[in-house]
Amino acid sequence: MSSNNFGKTTIFCFLLFSLLTVACMPQSSEPPPTVQAFMEHSTALSQLSIEDIHVLHDEAYGSGRIVLYAWQNNGFQCLASSYLTQLNGNWEISDTLSLPCQLPSDFVAGYTNVSTIETNLGSPRQTVAFGTSTLEGVVRVIWADGLVEQVPMRDGAFLTVRSGRWAIERIDLIGPDGTLLETEDWANNAVTASG
Repeated sequence: MSSNNFGKTTIFCFLLFSLLTVACMPQSSEPPPTVQAFMEHSTALSQLSIEDIHVLHDEAYGSGRIVLYAWQNNGFQCLASSYLTQLNGNWEISDTLSLPCQLPSDFVAGYTNVSTIETNLGSPRQTVAFGTSTLEGVVRVIWADGLVEQVPMRDGAFLTVRSGRWAIERIDLIGPDGTLLETEDWANNAVTASG
């Protein structure tokens, strides 16, 4: 056997052994630490298992993470956004807004400025606009100070964040042809915060 073939055979055997070792290792069923944090700190989620919670967005923001997640409750769809920061090595919820659970619909939107929850980290330091849709399109967020932001849908959900406590006048879903498909208007429809 030539040294060239011996080297190739040795590399192949090493790679095969490595792949088999990784494939045979037990997979951890531990939920991500951020999911564990909001399961532990929310009475609405304490009775659920990890399989019941669907993380729609998990994005780094500032010194923490903003997580958008959904779950089912007796046939109703529930949606929430939480801002989590690490405190002493553990993820802690700094702010959460859960929209009222409702029957599944084409468009659901909310934002966290209406949240009155205060934690050991103080009141919320950012405003998160979020929601879901079964329809294709782009989301237009109209902030109370006149800023208009276009937010793409990603996997049937959207999320955008802005530093500070801001009010939002309206969140629209705009179809691919530019038509207004759905809207959530806070002049006529208040969102209630819950924790």
